[in-house]
Amino acid sequence: MTIETVSKPNLYAVKYGGDKENIYRCILKDFRNQQYTGNYFSHFTDRISDWVVDTYGYDKTETDLYMYLVQQQSYDIETRIRDCCYDFTAGRGRSLDDIFIPYDNNETRHNHTGKYLRLKCYGTKDSLIRIYALEIEPNCDLIIYGAIKITKRTQDSPAFDRKGNDSTVHDELEKRVKSVSRFLESEGIVDYPGLTQYMEEDHEEE
Repeated sequence: MTIETVSKPNLYAVKYGGDKENIYRCILKDFRNQQYTGNYFSHFTDRISDWVVDTYGYDKTETDLYMYLVQQQSYDIETRIRDCCYDFTAGRGRSLDDIFIPYDNNETRHNHTGKYLRLKCYGTKDSLIRIYALEIEPNCDLIIYGAIKITKRTQDSPAFDRKGNDSTVHDELEKRVKSVSRFLESEGIVDYPGLTQYMEEDHEEE
């Protein structure tokens, strides 16, 4: 595991062992990959919730339309994140809190050096996409996971784990919160200066 810069100085992403790119780039590629999204929606068609059907007006069987929505929303998310980071570095007063809001499930937390890192989420309420980050400090977030969300609750929303087996968004997110928190603690990253020092050093993938 290593950390890579998404937009210096305030947005970073974890690169998990075995991945060619950081998780932010990986999930955007997945969302735009027809084979991945096609497999996802064909595999989990029956688990698309009435909430999603009511929101978009598409039947569960109209998987091609859901695939298209995920693809388009991935570009929108990338643009909004880029614009927010640009405005912040340009001194226009924007904050990452404009797009990453606190995640409201208290069960998905992990003690990190005596405190809880705030878990944050990006994705509008009617979006099929969620991107999750841990807050190192205000306006310094670390992206750790992203998922397609087809139910209201992450506990119910299906996902593939890293081996391609059935899982849930909540379970996969919880795994990453815990593993990344342990990694940050092992590297002495407890605040932004600690992250800055880490980024200035050479690190081999673990």
